[in-house]
Amino acid sequence: GSASITSKCLLALVVGIASQPEVCAMSQIPDGHTSNYATNWIVQSDIPERTPFKDIGLDGTGQVIALSDTGLDVDNCYFWDSLRVLTKNGTTDYSQRKVIQYVSNNADDRDGYNGHGTHVAATLLGARAKNGVLEDEGPANGIASGAKISFFDMGITCQESKADSDKICNGAGLRIPVDTSEILDPGFFLAKANIHSVSWYANYNGDVSNQYEYREKDFDEFMYDNDLFLIVTAAGNNGRTCRKISCTEDADYTYDNMKSLTSPASNKNGLTVGSTQGYGPDLDTGMAGRDYLAYFSSRGPTVDGRIKPDILAPGYWVFSAAARPKEVGECDGNTEDFWMKGTSMSAPVVSGTAAIVRQYFEQGFYPSRVKNSASTLEPSGSLVKAVLLNGAQFIKEIQNDPIKSFSPLREYDSNQGFGRVSLQNSLPLSSSKFNLKVFDKSLIYPQKLHAYEVSISKKDTCSSGKLSVTVTWADPAAPAGCNTRCLINNINLSMRISKKSGTSLKYPNGLKVPD
Repeated sequence: GSASITSKCLLALVVGIASQPEVCAMSQIPDGHTSNYATNWIVQSDIPERTPFKDIGLDGTGQVIALSDTGLDVDNCYFWDSLRVLTKNGTTDYSQRKVIQYVSNNADDRDGYNGHGTHVAATLLGARAKNGVLEDEGPANGIASGAKISFFDMGITCQESKADSDKICNGAGLRIPVDTSEILDPGFFLAKANIHSVSWYANYNGDVSNQYEYREKDFDEFMYDNDLFLIVTAAGNNGRTCRKISCTEDADYTYDNMKSLTSPASNKNGLTVGSTQGYGPDLDTGMAGRDYLAYFSSRGPTVDGRIKPDILAPGYWVFSAAARPKEVGECDGNTEDFWMKGTSMSAPVVSGTAAIVRQYFEQGFYPSRVKNSASTLEPSGSLVKAVLLNGAQFIKEIQNDPIKSFSPLREYDSNQGFGRVSLQNSLPLSSSKFNLKVFDKSLIYPQKLHAYEVSISKKDTCSSGKLSVTVTWADPAAPAGCNTRCLINNINLSMRISKKSGTSLKYPNGLKVPD
């Protein structure tokens, strides 16, 4: 039988458990929710139709990216392999065209009609093959179209067709394991994915949580223990929030809501992604464009004052593939692709871009700027993060377009972080006017000054008048529930610049002191 549990009884149980000397911390484990036309060229060159990285084969080839979401329509033409049968039991098959691993996680091993997971996955790495074999350029091809995917299914749905759109499903939603390693282990250890894209949230207090809790702790611990790994997380969609019992008009909402992150976006070692607007057909009437923050994009800072989001990417209407569970090989047309908006759409843009950064180093483009098998480098997750942050570009303003207003932005604030992702400013190619110098996997000791000396000459190919320095590291996980200082290792950066005219000190993040 079953018995009702009163709040007093539950509280007494919690107090009893918490009082035991073996217990360090307690926290609830909440339920989860789901939080390309121009996107490719915006993140590569910011010049319409120019994709210089893709043009030389930097499209994620050789990379595996893990994604956890509502489900994946594996026979949609952006993932379909008509020559092979996919077994959805977590085994790995690298011969598959796109989906090399599918973990069902007691979910229903599919996506619903117009499903969130299929849309996100195609933005990440979709590559159209109308017959399930020969790939071509499709309108919904993803950022890292040459990469393959390890998919972790967390969704339950009964909406298999348009007629089911209003159908109420028993037990529908996300089934997120309490043990976070169940989500991360299969992709990393079995499929050899070094990037995991997260477009879902699981909050501790309604829709907003800028807290550092168990999922943040688990994410940080995994990245600290596995230094090649990088988790990319959507910031959330609570930049606009209803503060009333019911909001029926745009003016009923409050805008520019700070501390509006969703969990696990407050983790330290990964990348948290906010949303900008897009371009052209990805814009509604009156929208200002890609240099403006989307009104819904969640803001920081975290509970302990860290800057979030870290980086931005287009997410206010992103065109991608549509799941059709009852069809095989469905491909483009009037209903087989569609637009969605949210930081859920921005996170896979950054994840796909991170895969291109990994490919750049692994194929020896550094330091010569051209592919060189003698110069291969396996980058840490922290290096990939640093490269993307270092090249990100600040945007102009926030546009709260539902109420036709604009709000100001500052560099390194908790609206935009380091700005919008930009590959052309992150990685030099043969025609670039700047150089790149990286130091990876360096050991830093407590209370010690760690110095690097770099000589800059404008004689060769470097004609840029700007010097940009970024330091990142994998920090040990903090205790769940920390609220003042969640950084265990607080590494500060300062820069001494020596010229013929004299020596000057520079500090990061727009500050006048080391940070």
